[in-house]
Amino acid sequence: MRNCINEIGTEEFDIEIIQKRMLEMAKDYTHEKDDFEILTELQHYGGHTNIIDFTTDNHIALFFACDGSHNKDGRVILLEKTEVIKNQIEPPQNPQNRIIAQKSIFVRPPKGFLEPEQYSVIGIPKSLKVQMLDYLQKQHGISTQTVYNDLHGFIRNQHIHQETYMETYRGGTQPRENVLQIDSSQPSKKKET
Repeated sequence: MRNCINEIGTEEFDIEIIQKRMLEMAKDYTHEKDDFEILTELQHYGGHTNIIDFTTDNHIALFFACDGSHNKDGRVILLEKTEVIKNQIEPPQNPQNRIIAQKSIFVRPPKGFLEPEQYSVIGIPKSLKVQMLDYLQKQHGISTQTVYNDLHGFIRNQHIHQETYMETYRGGTQPRENVLQIDSSQPSKKKET
């Protein structure tokens, strides 16, 4: 929506018309036929859509508020479930991997955004983010691996594991003679029979 406003130069346009054209083009890149399912897939992989991804799990919401940008405060957005919002909520029809793991539902506001009176915000201080992520992993099993549990998630977080890969490689290619050093100052013990 924000990109369209900037490009078109006005807020007076129908976001659905623009999105319909985008969906026509996106169908060449997926096996999915249903427009809403394509939108949810686009949304989950960073595409621009007029749907907003929410979770029904407060722990996962806290994970999202704390994951990434550790030098900035995070926030959890609580959606007020009014009759208007209930009519805009669409659960995924054919949920896959991360949509299931993230317990996702989607809000499809007609203008492409929510009005400030429709939600509340809980701030998460940046100083608590790392501790919160540690707590979520230890107490609830929620981590980048469980929340982004597909190949796209692996790619997103590949840099985290790269150092481990290199250390494993170094350990596997070092000469074995340096691994065990025998202390010759200690007398050897012979086994008596």
